[in-house]
Amino acid sequence: MTTSELITDYKNKLALKLVNTDGLVEAMGNDDIEEPDEAIYTYIFPYFHIPDTIEAAHSYICFKVNMTDRSNVNDWYENFTLTVWVIVNQALMKMKGHGGATRVDYLSGLVEKELHGSTIFGIKQLKITSNIEDNMDLHHRVRIMTFKTQDLDDLVGCG
Repeated sequence: MTTSELITDYKNKLALKLVNTDGLVEAMGNDDIEEPDEAIYTYIFPYFHIPDTIEAAHSYICFKVNMTDRSNVNDWYENFTLTVWVIVNQALMKMKGHGGATRVDYLSGLVEKELHGSTIFGIKQLKITSNIEDNMDLHHRVRIMTFKTQDLDDLVGCG
């Protein structure tokens, strides 16, 4: 499998993992989703995207997967970086319950619990390496999380 095919596979696995994370899609606060898998390509994107015409306040989760380099220990391992953006419209930031967490923080916590330590990608666990809050624009708050892991290069042959 090429690295590009592997990245596509990882993105598909991640999208399914997110929509199947208990309570995640409901906590996004997007009232027009009836079934969690409807959120893929509507509010959960395997690339950075916010729809051009936004008529109501929504929450989004976007992610990208990159093979950044090879291990400096040996060439058999590829290093992968997963970047997740949790984006919430200011109008949806306040949540009831959940310990007073803002929606962007609560959603980020659900994503981190699901991904940190996971072996969804590769042979090693995903490890969170950064978790940064920022403003995208006047109306959207964002939390950007970065995870790293390693996988064996499929192109390495034995024998």
